[in-house]
Amino acid sequence: MTPKKLIAVLIFNLMILNILSPFSVLAAVPASVNYEADIDEFLNAGAQYYIAWQYSGDQSNPIENDAYSFYKGGPTCDILKAKAAKYPDRIGVNIYALANKSDAQITDLLTSAKNDCGTSIVRFWGFDSPGNVTKVLRIANNLGIKAVVALVDFGTIASNPVGWYTTDYKSAYQAHALAVADAIISDGLQSTVYALELANEPHCFGLTACLTPYNNWARDMSNLLANKGFNIGIGQKANENTTRGDSPGVGSPPDFQTSNNF
Repeated sequence: MTPKKLIAVLIFNLMILNILSPFSVLAAVPASVNYEADIDEFLNAGAQYYIAWQYSGDQSNPIENDAYSFYKGGPTCDILKAKAAKYPDRIGVNIYALANKSDAQITDLLTSAKNDCGTSIVRFWGFDSPGNVTKVLRIANNLGIKAVVALVDFGTIASNPVGWYTTDYKSAYQAHALAVADAIISDGLQSTVYALELANEPHCFGLTACLTPYNNWARDMSNLLANKGFNIGIGQKANENTTRGDSPGVGSPPDFQTSNNF
């Protein structure tokens, strides 16, 4: 399969973007009273699949318990499962801390996400060791689940976005990203990876001087990883015009479109 560039958008209020791709990845908190209609609108607009943030497992013993969490047996899972029947292999959940869990916990979370929520895709953070990433992928593969792996958090970038996107990414981050990719290939798990995301919600912190380095970083890292045979997404949130880099309504053309136009 030829690697694809995925437009990856993380949305926390189910706002509808004007720019969608046939390969879009959409993650959202189930906060809308029209949640079922929202999912239909995203997928019918051309999104490849829909990921809901944040599946936290059993509410009596959750892995997270924040405002964005939903749980096994809850109404959100019921809606997702019904939509999974309508849109096979296009419904997923985010479980960001999955790589830090034990094999038993990962197996339990993914099994319940699949059986109770209709999940065929899981997104998680791959900031940890390559071995922890492949641990998740082996279990996901055994359960017939594809994965989206985010390679770094914006928190690593936030203190100096211009410098990080210009040169700093070429040290520890680039080495980690390539090590993760190579470990996946070495362990024969590449078919389990739907996509690698360059970062979790990367943006420019509102700095216009960051825009060119941001786009160059995205292009450089996308090419490096796509050349290894992976689908690539930037991992953007893309719902604020103040962040820049990923902003959907600022710039000409808008930052979001420019950053994904390669």
